[in-house]
Amino acid sequence: MADLPQNGRIVIVDDQIVQALPLMNYFSKNKVPFTYFDGSVENLPEQGFDDIRILFLDVNLSGDTIPEHYDFRKLQSRVNRLIHTISHPYLLVIWSRDPKLFDKFDTFFKAEKLQSKKPIATIFLDKINYFGLDGEVKSTDFQDLGSELAEMLDKYPELQCILNWESTVHQVTNEIASIFFPKFGQYETWSDDTRKMFTQFSKASLGKYFSDADTTTRINSAFEVIHQVFMDELETRFYKADKKLNLESLDKTIVPNFKINTKLLVQNHDHLNNDYPGSLIALNNNDASTFFSNVIDQDQLKNAVRKYNDAELKDNEKKFDELSASQQSKKCSVYKRDKINQYLQKVQLRIDPLCDYVQKKIQHSKCVDGILIPEIAYNLIDKRSEAIYISPVFEYQGNNVALVIDFRTFQTKVVVKIPTNSVNTTTDEQSQSVEVLEKSLDEVEVIFRLRSALLADIQSKFARHANRQGLLYL
Repeated sequence: MADLPQNGRIVIVDDQIVQALPLMNYFSKNKVPFTYFDGSVENLPEQGFDDIRILFLDVNLSGDTIPEHYDFRKLQSRVNRLIHTISHPYLLVIWSRDPKLFDKFDTFFKAEKLQSKKPIATIFLDKINYFGLDGEVKSTDFQDLGSELAEMLDKYPELQCILNWESTVHQVTNEIASIFFPKFGQYETWSDDTRKMFTQFSKASLGKYFSDADTTTRINSAFEVIHQVFMDELETRFYKADKKLNLESLDKTIVPNFKINTKLLVQNHDHLNNDYPGSLIALNNNDASTFFSNVIDQDQLKNAVRKYNDAELKDNEKKFDELSASQQSKKCSVYKRDKINQYLQKVQLRIDPLCDYVQKKIQHSKCVDGILIPEIAYNLIDKRSEAIYISPVFEYQGNNVALVIDFRTFQTKVVVKIPTNSVNTTTDEQSQSVEVLEKSLDEVEVIFRLRSALLADIQSKFARHANRQGLLYL
């Protein structure tokens, strides 16, 4: 049973709970979680599942008899209600006492509303092997079923690999909780000890700023400690597990790299704070073209314009290399204006350490300016400069873009109000700081946040740029 989902993503539908009990008992005995429905509309969830992995379906939800003719319309509406969307493939087990039904069932998912919800494979489980026509239980040995499900999953190693990963996440979550939190005895004692454990974790993360942190910050910082151990344990456990999926080099991919990069590199949230590390702020685009000109390699620009110009030559027009320097410069300017400038977006990135944000130590946020460029301009960026960082191409608002950061624009912005009773500051200075705060935070828009891996890479490159010693010579 180790190959079956361990996180409750098995669903059983049978209007006769007595006939479903042997199956439910079998799963329970083997500690495999499941969800049971009697098939009635009033007991189905308002919104169906999007994470079903195995569905046991009693085809006849109209009583304890075998009908002469099957009308699938009622059952189709139940399945459509039960399955909201399909995020991963699932197996369907037909749970019936009519073996002739299997051949008739191939048209079931041809209904328009179910075409996108069909399983990858269907197994027929004959109730006659377990119940007599009078409902008497004949057998409760489902061991063969467990073997058949495992054999079926072996045919789909991609799905099996995902199921193993999901089950590992479930197991590691429980083990981490067991490691850190006290064993349960009396709830009052357990809750008190658990609260103390959370407090220790939070203090370890926040340090001396624990006393000034609010409730949300304290509990979030406590779980940051737990998440670090969780990720380490999950990676170790999953890497050791047996894998039946063989990956080979593919010449073609069904998902473009830039779409995958979008999921790997950026994170979109409606509730983003603009001072959160990794937040990307949209700036005024008035000087976007000037900023772009400062980060490109002029030789690469000329090569691109040369290729474009010579491919579009008309009669009596000169090739790019035959033009004068001023004419070439004009061609480059027109190329940037028509092909690139209208797609530029000036941005600003917060690069503060996350611990400073969590501990509320940031009074002046560290920022660098950058620009989102279209994919066509990717190879024009000066990649030789240590002051310039360019990300992989990803998708933003339907366009393929890359983020270019210029470390030479490093600056700070006020992110906290100076208390009115601050020492060594005049009333005018305090008011001025508040005005800067309101302007810097209230008039900006967070377009998305960089994921931690990309932000860490940028921070590392920026640190190397800031610490370079340089060379003085005559």
